[in-house]
Order: sequence, then C-alpha cells, then structure tokens
Amino acid sequence: MSKKILIIAPNWIGDMVGAQSLLISLKILNPDCVIDVAGPKACLELTKFMPEVNETFILDLKHGKVGFKKRWLEAKQIKAKNYDQCIITPNSIKSAIIPFLARIKKRTGWLGESRYILLNDHRKLDKQTFPLMVDRYNALAFDKSIIPNSAPLPRMSVSKQQITETTTKYSIDTTIPTIAICPGAAYGPSKQWPAKYFASVSKSLIAKGYNIIVLGSTADNKISQERVDLTNSKNIINLSGKTSIAEVAILLVVSKLVVSNDSGLGNISCALGLESVILYGSSAGAIVAPPKSDNLTRVYVPKLECHPCKDRVCHLGHFKCMMDLTPEKVLTIIKSKIQEADRSTSKQYSE
Repeated sequence: MSKKILIIAPNWIGDMVGAQSLLISLKILNPDCVIDVAGPKACLELTKFMPEVNETFILDLKHGKVGFKKRWLEAKQIKAKNYDQCIITPNSIKSAIIPFLARIKKRTGWLGESRYILLNDHRKLDKQTFPLMVDRYNALAFDKSIIPNSAPLPRMSVSKQQITETTTKYSIDTTIPTIAICPGAAYGPSKQWPAKYFASVSKSLIAKGYNIIVLGSTADNKISQERVDLTNSKNIINLSGKTSIAEVAILLVVSKLVVSNDSGLGNISCALGLESVILYGSSAGAIVAPPKSDNLTRVYVPKLECHPCKDRVCHLGHFKCMMDLTPEKVLTIIKSKIQEADRSTSKQYSE
C-alpha cells in the first residue's frame, strides 16, 4: 500500500516554490507515495504546476488566529484520509495543531515556537547547515540523522494548453517579444525598486521593440499603476491584480525575460527555469528564500555598510540599497541576459 503524506504548505508564495524541493525528494525516496498539500489558496494554485502533488485542500484561517473550532473540524476531515505522515513546513504552533488533532502517526517539522508536544519527529534547526529555506524544506524529506548533500531545484512546468488559454484570455500577442516586470514585494518598500527606475528601464526596452507585461497581486495595484503611468506607452500592459497566481506563472512563461524584486513572483520565475533578473534591497547579503536557479542573476549594491538590515522600511532614510541600483546598471544586465537567451535559443534550433 502506498504511503500517504500530507504537507502543510508555507504561508508565502516564494516559500511554496521552495517547498517543491521537499516534494521532489519525497518522490525520489518513495516513488509510489501519495502527496497531498494543505495551505493558503494562493500557494495551492502553484501545485497545478507541480506533478508530485495528488490533491490539495485549503486551510483558510486568518493569519494570526488559531480558530480552534475550525481547526477541529478540519482535523476530523484530515483524519478520515488516514495519512501515514504529515510534514509541517511553517514553524508556528498553529500550523502543527491540525495534524496533532488528526492523530497523524508521524508529524515532522522543525521545532520552532517550542512544538515538542505537537511534533513527534522534530528537528532542531542549524542555520549554518541549512542556510537556505529550500534546503530546510528539503531536509524534512529525510530521516533526522541524515544531512542531504543538496536540494533538488524546484521545477514547475506549464502546458501549451494553459499558455494558449491564458494568453487568449488577456489578449497577449505572443508574436512580439515580451518582458515581464514584477514591481511588487509584500515584505515592504525596502524590497521595491523605485517606480521611476522601473519606468526608465521599461521605456528603453519598449524602444528596442519589446512589449512589457506588469504582473502582481491586488496589493501591488497602486505601485504597478504608478510605474505604468510613468512609462506612458501603449506597449505596456498592466495585469497586476487581474490574474490568479496560476495565470501569473503562465504569463511569465511566455516572457523572454523576467525582471522582479525579491518576491514570490521572482521565485516562481526561477522555478519555471526562466531567464530572471532579481533586484535585492534590504535583503541583499541575507538571501535565504529564493530557490537556486541556473538562469538567475541576482542584482544588488555591493559592499554597502548597512547590508543586510532586512528592514521593511529603510531606518536610515537614504534607501541606498535600491537608489544606488541605477537603471543604467540594471539595463546593462538585462541586455546581457537577453543576448544569453537568444544564444541559447539559436543553439537549441541549430541542434
């Protein structure tokens, strides 16, 4: 009989991408295992592109609230599915309550918030051994006595049918080369490249014959529109807040290059294997969330004394980590990435 495993998903889009490494390793270790995932709706949308996942269900409790009665009802539903193991990726106490109430035999996770009672396969995190989130998630696939050499790269895949349906829905002309711009970052302003910089780069790319698609969540509407207004061109399309997370992933695939802040959408781009340029502000020098990618170029201001402060808003007021990351510097890197992508495509067709 196949082993049934429940994964309690992370709460953030970027972390959900990294968690695919865990799913891949579970399938390598036990190819016949059945993996279900429970978590926030937005994160679960990404499982459409993760072949390791069998079934999903939403845990929609509001952030910061335990909601014991609701958790009890959800635990009853989960208990009926007879899981052999639950792997809890968040470190909070509340994320481990449902597996405990459901009496899942093996409950695996990092200790975090002193979860000794709720977990019976707990591990103590050594951040030097597991510096990246993707490595921390991946380690949970293995026995606690094993330190994996490296985590498999997250690899999501999109079908041609999904591309056709989504590009048709949003009237995207795929015959014109497109650059995707992702100007949002839920963490805060310290991770958001200035609007005038994004607009400057967008204008330069449009002048070279590219269309620009702006992508983001509803929370990014204001900053996305500001960048579109400053660009002032009919060749920039603002879809921020108009698409689902799954549709964003599909639209990234049809783009020649993705330019993003250090955000969940940057993580999705990497997992799709796309040519990606990610801009780092306060998090530069303390990069733990983004998955590794062979096609990723990280861009940040080197040797900045205040790095990494990881502030949501610059406490010094100068915002040098982003202000010194000029459009000229970023545009040079973008042009190099485009040339790299062109060479790769040319080689592919010549072979």
